[in-house]
Amino acid sequence: MNAVKIVGVLLVLALLGGSGFIYSGSFDVAADKPHSPFVVRLIEIARKRGIETQSKHVLVPRLDDPTKIAEGAEHYGAMCVGCHLAPGKGNNEFRQGLYPQPPDLSKQTDTNPAEAFWVIKHGLKMTAMPAWGMSHDDETIWAMVAFLRKLPSLTPEQYVHMTGHASEEHSRDERRDSDKVGGGKGGTDAHPDYHRWKGTFRLTGSPESITDRSYDTHHDFASDGLGLFGRRAFQDLAEMGRFPRYQVFNTR
Repeated sequence: MNAVKIVGVLLVLALLGGSGFIYSGSFDVAADKPHSPFVVRLIEIARKRGIETQSKHVLVPRLDDPTKIAEGAEHYGAMCVGCHLAPGKGNNEFRQGLYPQPPDLSKQTDTNPAEAFWVIKHGLKMTAMPAWGMSHDDETIWAMVAFLRKLPSLTPEQYVHMTGHASEEHSRDERRDSDKVGGGKGGTDAHPDYHRWKGTFRLTGSPESITDRSYDTHHDFASDGLGLFGRRAFQDLAEMGRFPRYQVFNTR
């Protein structure tokens, strides 16, 4: 009985000590300060076991359909390459600042389809991995998984061929899907031409390095480091006041 009491007291003291440490603000949450090896190991175990457990009942469909692989390439080129890279594409400013570092999927040859589907759909806490299932259906996510299985075998030229117009195609798909949801108004009434933007557009009211710079296509916008979230998402954030210094103007 005394041993049980001692263990109980120790647990309470540990809980109080841990709570005090967290509340004191002493835990460094900066992304440029890595966790200790012990904490890294704990997180890795929790992530690995969590993904394995949550994805074990996922039923994997056929993933060798060329049409699906091509659709997945479109989405990967528009949404994923900035973090997870691609053949012939090295690190970038955005990715370098992420902690933990996203895996380079162009070199990951042992992708588990069920686990990849679960991660893409639900995202991962305490990382920059979003839950794409909140904006994409299962069929689209499976297309992305199908492409991931092919990605490591692609040459840089093959990758470019498959994703060359990914940004434009993805934006067109987003406009189509939002029209379905928003009754033909692009899903929002934030701008009268919101769902019909085409051609040249520019950013103004932004830092001097990009003020009044024009872009002929969404691809040019993305290649300048400004299209990470896509043109539509950027406009969403601007309209919500998240980026009050930025304004997007259509210049057709």
